[in-house]
Amino acid sequence: MFRLHKNRQANSKEKYDFKLSNFKAIQVPKGWDKLFVSVTSEQTGKTIVRTSKGSVRNGSCQWTESISESISVSQDEPSKEFEDFNYKLVVAMGSSRSSILGEAMINLTDYTDPKSSSSVLLPLKKCNHGTILQVKIQCVTPISKVRSRKIKQTNSLKEDLKKEGHDSDSCSDITDSQVSGSIGSSSGADLYSSFHSGDASSTEASYSASDSHIGNNSSEAYDSVESDATKNNYNDIRRQDSVCSQNSGSETTTTEELRAEARMWESNARKLMADLDQLKKEFSDQSENQESLRAALSAATAECDGLRKELEELKPMTERSTQRQTSIEDETKILDELKDELKFQKESNADLALQLKRSQESNIELVSVLKELEEITENQKLEIEELLTQQRNVDDYENINQENKKLMLQLEHVKESEKNLQFKIEVLERNLEETKLDLQKCEVSNQRFPQGTDGEYDSTLHSEENLVEDIERLKEKVQELEKDCNELTEENMNLLYKLKQANNDSKGGELALNSTAGELLIENNDGPFSKNVDSREIELEVKVEELSRELTEKKMEIEELEHSILSKDDEIKILEDLHNKLQAEYSGLQKEKNQMEEQMEVIHGESDISARSLNDLRNEVKTLSNSVDLHISANKILESKYSELQCEKQELELHISQIEQKSTQLSESISVLESQLKSMTDEKESIRLELENFKSDAVALQDEVDRQRLEIETESVDLKQMLNDLQNKCAEAQDKCEYLQREKTNLEAAAEHLSEERNFLRESNGELKKKNVELHEDYFRLESKLKESLERSARYFIRVDDLEDNLFLGLEDLTSKERFLSSELDSIVEENIKYKEKCSLFENLYNETYLEKTTEVQELQAAVVHLTMELSATKNDLNVMESNEQLLALISELSVSKKNQEILMAEHEELLKQLENHKSLEVKLKNSVDDLELKLSFSEKERKQHEEELTYLKRLKRSQFLEAELKRLKEEKQIQRESSIDDSGCDIDVEGPNVAEAESIERIQLLEKELAEVLEANKKYEDQLSRVIQDDQNNKENSPIPTVGGDVMTKEGYESINSALEEELRDLRERYFHMSLKYAEVEQEREELVLKLRAAKSTGRSWFS
Repeated sequence: MFRLHKNRQANSKEKYDFKLSNFKAIQVPKGWDKLFVSVTSEQTGKTIVRTSKGSVRNGSCQWTESISESISVSQDEPSKEFEDFNYKLVVAMGSSRSSILGEAMINLTDYTDPKSSSSVLLPLKKCNHGTILQVKIQCVTPISKVRSRKIKQTNSLKEDLKKEGHDSDSCSDITDSQVSGSIGSSSGADLYSSFHSGDASSTEASYSASDSHIGNNSSEAYDSVESDATKNNYNDIRRQDSVCSQNSGSETTTTEELRAEARMWESNARKLMADLDQLKKEFSDQSENQESLRAALSAATAECDGLRKELEELKPMTERSTQRQTSIEDETKILDELKDELKFQKESNADLALQLKRSQESNIELVSVLKELEEITENQKLEIEELLTQQRNVDDYENINQENKKLMLQLEHVKESEKNLQFKIEVLERNLEETKLDLQKCEVSNQRFPQGTDGEYDSTLHSEENLVEDIERLKEKVQELEKDCNELTEENMNLLYKLKQANNDSKGGELALNSTAGELLIENNDGPFSKNVDSREIELEVKVEELSRELTEKKMEIEELEHSILSKDDEIKILEDLHNKLQAEYSGLQKEKNQMEEQMEVIHGESDISARSLNDLRNEVKTLSNSVDLHISANKILESKYSELQCEKQELELHISQIEQKSTQLSESISVLESQLKSMTDEKESIRLELENFKSDAVALQDEVDRQRLEIETESVDLKQMLNDLQNKCAEAQDKCEYLQREKTNLEAAAEHLSEERNFLRESNGELKKKNVELHEDYFRLESKLKESLERSARYFIRVDDLEDNLFLGLEDLTSKERFLSSELDSIVEENIKYKEKCSLFENLYNETYLEKTTEVQELQAAVVHLTMELSATKNDLNVMESNEQLLALISELSVSKKNQEILMAEHEELLKQLENHKSLEVKLKNSVDDLELKLSFSEKERKQHEEELTYLKRLKRSQFLEAELKRLKEEKQIQRESSIDDSGCDIDVEGPNVAEAESIERIQLLEKELAEVLEANKKYEDQLSRVIQDDQNNKENSPIPTVGGDVMTKEGYESINSALEEELRDLRERYFHMSLKYAEVEQEREELVLKLRAAKSTGRSWFS
C-alpha cells in the first residue's frame, strides 16, 4: 500500500494553446440579419472574446476571425485525465436576452492532440430552430513539448521501478530505447517471458478474468482496438527474451504487465479519441460537402427557375411573333386590297378624265356657238343701224321688237341657266373646298402613314388637282360667257332705248312718210330682206334649240359630275376609314417594331444567358427565323417602295414646277382681271374676295408643298438610316441564329444531362438531408453516451487499479513464500543428490512415473509444436490479413464515405440496443464489481488453500520417499556393520570405504533431522488448512452473495464465476505441469547418481573381495 502512495505523485499542470477558427452558423432562421459569437469561460463567467457581426445569407452566417486561448491543465498521473475547461459559445444579435439565438458548450481538454485539428458541429441550446454552430478547434502547442512531457513520464517510471527494489540485472536490461519505444512491445515482451518462464502467479488468471468480464460488458469499440493492439504487439513479443532471473522474474513481470496493460488501455483510449476526431473531421467534411451540394442544388434550382421564367417570357414572344406573322399577312392582304382599290380609282380617274375631255369639247362648242351669236348680234346691230338710217316701216320695227323680245326671253333663259350653272359651280367649289380640307387632313395623317400608301395617296391628290384645274377652267369659261351675256344685255338695252326715242320722234306727222317709206321698202325689199330675216330666224331657232340641247347635255354632264363627285366623296370617306385603319395598324406596327427592337436589345444582352436554355426552343427559333425572313422580305418591299417614292418625288417636283408656272400665269390673269373687275358690281367684288382666298390657299399649298418636301427628305434620310440599321440587325440576327443553332445541339445534350443530374441530385439530396438530420441526432446522442461511458470506464479503471494494487501486494507475499519454498526445495534437492546412491529401491516406481510423465511430456511437446505451427500459421495469416486489410482499407477509403452513413445507421440501431443492454449491464457491473471483490477474496483464500495442499502433498511424498530411503540405508548400514565385524582383521587399506561410510552416516543423520522438520511443517500446514476450510465454510454459511436488490445472484453472475474459476484451474494445471517438469529433471539427476552409486558399490564389493 505504501508503494501505491509513492506511485501517486502530485498533479502536474501543463499549458496548452488552442486556436478557434472557421466559425459558421447553419440553418439560421429568417429575421436574424447580423450575428456575432462571444466566448465566455464557465469557471469565471466572463466573456473572453467577441467576434464582429456577420451578415446572414441563405440561412448561413460565417465569421473570418480566429480566436486563440491558452489554458493550464492539471493531469492526474495514474488516470491520465485532464481537468474540464468548459467554454460557452453564445450566438446573438445584441446584448439583451431576446436577441440571443442560442449557445453551445466546448471542453477544450478533449482536443489536446496537436496533430489533429477537428471541426465540431455544435447544436445550439435554447434554440428551437435547429441552428448548428460549426467551429474548427486546433491545439497549437508544439509537438516537441508533448514529446518532452512523455520522456519525463517515462523517466519517472524508471525511477519508480528503481525505488520499488527491482534487481540490478533486470533494471540494467531496461534501456532507454525500450522505455521510449512502443508500450505494446514492452508489455508483449513481459507477457512472453512470463509465459515461458512458468513462474507467473495465479493472480494473472484472476486479472485476465476480470479484464475479460469488463471487456465483455464494455462496448464493442474497445474490443476492436484491443485486437489491433495485440496484433501489432505480437511480433515484438517473439523478438524479446526474458532478462530477469527465475527468482526476480515473477516480481517484475507482474508489475510491468499491469503497467503495460494500463498503458495499453491509455493508448487505446487515445486512439479512440483520435478515431473520434477523425470521425468528426469526416463528418464535418461530409457536412461541408452536403452544404456545397445544397448550394449547388440551390444554384441549379435558381438556374432552372430562371430558365423557366425565360421560357415563360419567350412563350408570349413566340405567340406575339405568330400574331405578328398573322398581322403581317393581314396587312399584306389589306395592301393588296388597297392596290386593287387604287387601280379602281385610277380607272375611275381615267373615266373622269375622259368625261372632262368631253366636257371641254362641249365647252369649246359652246364657245363657238357664242361666237356665232356674237357675230349674229353684230349683224343685227348693223341691220338695226341700216333700219335707223333708212327708217323703215313700223311693221318691220314691230317685227324687230318681237324678235328682240324673243331674244330677251332667250337671254333670260340663258341667264337662268347661267345662274343654275353658277349655283352648281358654287356647290362644286364647296365640295372642292371640303375635299381640300379632307385632303389636308389626309396629308397631315399621311405624314405618319407608311411610304407605300403615301405614293398612292399622292397619285390620288394629283388626279384631284387635275380635276380642280379643269373645274377652274370651266369657271373661267363661264365667267367669259357671263361677260358676253352682259354685253349682249347692254346692247339690247341700248337698242331698246334708241327704239323708244325713235318712236317718240316718229309720232305725229311722220306716219305717212313712214307708211309710204314702209310700203316702198316692203315693195322694194319684199324678196331678199324677208328671205334673209326668215333664214336668220330659222338659223337662230336652230341654234337656240342646239344651245338648249347643249345646255341640257351640260346639265346632264354636270349632274353626272355631281354624282361622280358624290361617289368620289364616298370613296374618299372609305379611303379615310381605310387610312385611319392603316394609321392604327401602322401605329400598332410601330409599337410592335419598338417592342421588337427593345426585345432584340434584351435578347442581345441576354443571349449568353438564353444560350443555356435553348434546349426547348427549336420550334421557337424556327418561327423567329421565319419572322426574320419575313422582316427581310418586308425590308426589300420597303426598299422597292422607297425607290418608288423617289420616282414619285421627282414627279411631284415636276408637278410643283408646273403648279408654280400656273400660279405665275394665274397671278398675271388675276392682275388683268383686277383691272376689269373695277367696273364690276358687288358680285365681282365677291369674286375678287374668292380669288384672294384662292391666292392664300395657293400660298398655303406652296408652304405645305415645301413642308412636304422637307418632311419627305427627312423621312427619306430616316428611312435610309432605318434600312441600314435593319440590315445590320438582320445580319447580326442571322449570325446569332447560326451561332444559336450551333450551340443548340450541345446545349440540348447538356440540358438533358443536367436535368437527369438534377433529378438524381434532388432525390439524393432529400435522402441525404433526412440521413444527415438523423445522423446529427444520433451523433450527438452517441457523443453524450460515449462521454458517460468513458466517465464510467474511468471509474471502473480506478477501481481496477485499486484491485491491481491489492493483487500486487498479494503477489508479492506469494512470491516471498515461493522464494522461501524454492530455497527449501533447493536444499532438499542438494541433499537428495548426496543420497541418490542409496535410492535404487525406488527405481521401478520412478521409472513407471517417469514413463507416464515422459509420454505426457511428449504429448505436450507435440501439442506445443502443433500450437507453434498454428501460431506461425496464424502469424502468417495475420500478416497476410494485415496486408490485405491495408489494401482493402486503401481501396475501401473511397467507398467508406458513402457506406459510412448506412453503417452509422446500422450501428446506431445496434448502439441503441447496446445502450439498453449497457444500462442493464451497468447495474450488473456494479454488482459484479462487488461480487468480484468478494470472489477475489474467496479466490485468494482458495488459492492459498490449494497451494498449501500442494505443498502438503509434496512434502508427504518427500517424507514417504525419505522414510523409505532411511529404512534402506539402515538395512545397508546393518549389512555393512555385519560385514565390518566379519572383516575386522583386514588391512589398513580398508580405511577408504570406512571414511565413506562415516560420511554417509552423517548425511543420514542430517536427513533424519530434515525429515523431522518437514513433518513438523506438515503438521503446521495441516492445522492451517483445517482452519482455512472451517473459515470458508463459515463464510459461505453466513454471507450470501449480494445482488442488485439483495436477491440471489443471476445465472450470468454464476457463469462468470465459473469461467473465472476454470481459468484459475487452468493456470494451476499449467503451473503444476511446470513443477512436474522440474521434478522430472531432478529425478533424472537422481537416477544418474543411483547409477554412479551402483557402480561404486560394485567396485567396493570387488575391492572387499
